[in-house]
Amino acid sequence: MTPERNYIRTLLEDLKTELHDQGLWSDEPPPVEALDSTEPFAVDQLRLEQWLQHVFIGRLEAILDHSAPLPERCEVLPYAEQQLTHLDRPEPLLRIIGKLDIMVSRAV
Repeated sequence: MTPERNYIRTLLEDLKTELHDQGLWSDEPPPVEALDSTEPFAVDQLRLEQWLQHVFIGRLEAILDHSAPLPERCEVLPYAEQQLTHLDRPEPLLRIIGKLDIMVSRAV
């Protein structure tokens, strides 16, 4: 695995940890039909933290596990900046998401 892909994996672990630390991680998965959404970020079915946990992290981990091509662009940060305003400390999550955007887009 390339150093870039290793760093992406580390950032995904950081994202999981921060979601846990902020009380945003859920042990209950969303309904299966919510994961079938075709809307960007599944906005019609999931909160951002649910999408990060149940879609984004899993898809990127699968891509890394199978050495598959990464998406050409990753632009989660602008949406996250809009959706995480309710948090007392959104900065750690935003920082990790921003790094993922850069690294996924760069590692193509």
